[in-house]
Amino acid sequence: MSVHASHATSGGWLGVFEPRPPVFGTAQPPRGLGGRLRAAADAIPDHFTRHWMLLILADPVDVLESRVRRRPAIAVAAGLGALVGTLAMTRRRR
Repeated sequence: MSVHASHATSGGWLGVFEPRPPVFGTAQPPRGLGGRLRAAADAIPDHFTRHWMLLILADPVDVLESRVRRRPAIAVAAGLGALVGTLAMTRRRR
C-alpha cells in the first residue's frame, strides 16, 4: 500500500480527521503555587503578555516545589543559608 493510499483511507488528506487524544496531560490536577499561577494565567486572555509570563514562571516554581517535597531537609538548609547570606550582606552595607 502506498503512502497516498493509506492517507486516503484514513481520511488524513481528505479533510476528515480521526479524533485524537489531547497532547497535554489532565490526569493530575495542578497543585501548589505553580498550579495557582497556572490558574491565574488561565483567567487572563492569551493575547496579554501577563498570561504567558505567568505560565513561564509556573514551570520553575513547580521544579522548586518538587525538590522541596523530595528533600525537605536540603531545601530548609538552602533557604536558611540564603537568609543568613542576605542578612550578612545587608548588615555589611550599613
